[in-house]
Amino acid sequence: MKKFCLLFSLFILTSCAHSMKDLSTAIDDNHVIWTGKWKSSIVGVKGNLAVKLPDPIPNGREFDAKTIVTYKWFLFPMGDMSIDLIGKFDSSGISSDKSDETGQQIYQISFKGKVPNSKQTIEYIATIDDKKSIIVGGYKSYSPNDIGTFTIKKRL
Repeated sequence: MKKFCLLFSLFILTSCAHSMKDLSTAIDDNHVIWTGKWKSSIVGVKGNLAVKLPDPIPNGREFDAKTIVTYKWFLFPMGDMSIDLIGKFDSSGISSDKSDETGQQIYQISFKGKVPNSKQTIEYIATIDDKKSIIVGGYKSYSPNDIGTFTIKKRL
């Protein structure tokens, strides 16, 4: 049993590291990797996210957001996939009454995309802090239908 657990752990680590390596090879001075977790409304379904975003995030225009999503069911890895999302961040309509309890401004950011070789589309809507270091929100998936939450943080 110990052997199985060790091999299983190595499989998880290598599959996640492989995905991150694929995403990191295209990084330049104008982009940064954001990493985090997502969780489905379906019990036990969750995973990790790695997103390549422009740095700084452009205001008022669309931008590409290459994303790698890893899937788990409880502790069992189910694989990963790459999704090319289109993001949009716009701070023009934010007023001072949209600040949190710390007084920070809260901005809205969204992403949309289609899973390659599939009918599945995903829409993310979230808030981003005024330092542009953490994004927290939810997603809606179509074909298959699902909703859930996600959090990603800017890697320094």
